[in-house]
Amino acid sequence: MQAGWPGLLLGEDVDGAGLGAYEAMLVLEACGARLADARLLGHLPATALLELAGADPDLRRALASGERRAAFVDGVGTVLDASGADVFVVITDDGVGIADAATTEVQACI
Repeated sequence: MQAGWPGLLLGEDVDGAGLGAYEAMLVLEACGARLADARLLGHLPATALLELAGADPDLRRALASGERRAAFVDGVGTVLDASGADVFVVITDDGVGIADAATTEVQACI
C-alpha cells in the first residue's frame, strides 16, 4: 500500500492523492493486470462515494492509507471486494450507507 493506491480517489486533506476517476483509471491501466491488486476494483468506487459524501475524515484517511479496506455494494446486491473488507459502502434507494464489517450497523452517509 506504500504506492498510495487505496487513496487515489480520496482528497489530499485525508492523505489521499485527490485524483479524478479518469486519472485513477490511467494509473491502474499503467500498473497492469498482474501488478495491481484486484481488490481496488471495489475499494476505489467505494472511496469515491465516501469522498463525494464528505464522510468521516478519519475513516477516509484510514482507507487512503490502506489501514482499512472498503468494498462496494451496488443496489442489486453485487459486492466488489468483500473478502478482507473492513467497511461496506452500500448504495440504496435513499442514498449511500456505510456498514462496518465487524457489526451489523449501517449508518447513512448521504
